[in-house]
Amino acid sequence: MKKNESQWLNEFKEFLNTEGEEVPPHVSQNILNYVKKELNPPIYKIFNKLLIIHIPVAFLSFLICDQFGMGPFQTDFSLMKYFMYFGHSICMFLCGLFFVSSSILASSFILSPDELRMLKKNSYIHSLLLSSFSIGSFLIFGANITLSIGLIWLFGATLGGVFSSQVIYFMRLKRPHS
Repeated sequence: MKKNESQWLNEFKEFLNTEGEEVPPHVSQNILNYVKKELNPPIYKIFNKLLIIHIPVAFLSFLICDQFGMGPFQTDFSLMKYFMYFGHSICMFLCGLFFVSSSILASSFILSPDELRMLKKNSYIHSLLLSSFSIGSFLIFGANITLSIGLIWLFGATLGGVFSSQVIYFMRLKRPHS
């Protein structure tokens, strides 16, 4: 053995033979609180991250699907053309579903595993808040939304967010690791 390795081995043996000292209760409590905080991030922090992710993703989603006729891009391709085949109400439902679920799916690349776990646990509240924020933004920017169509869009958006939260949880956290 090299001298460094034998010194390390001796120090390790010495460490194992030492008597342990009692850890002060306040240190143990501080460590426990820190671990709890890291494992259970607050809902508002996750929502803030979702909102930061949602803004650019929502803007990009306008490239392929207008929302309430508010697409800033004039493209020949729009999912709305295909969704309208099923009728106006189904189109609104599918547009809302696409709009919010695309942001939730994008968040899977940014949120930590603990944040994804909490997102799944609170998927209804996060999805409803993100959907409400979105429809409120459309109203602020001048979209003409009737109550019935707005509620259908809101239902699709919320359902899309909840479903996407479940999908990313199982894709990232529950699949067997290779």
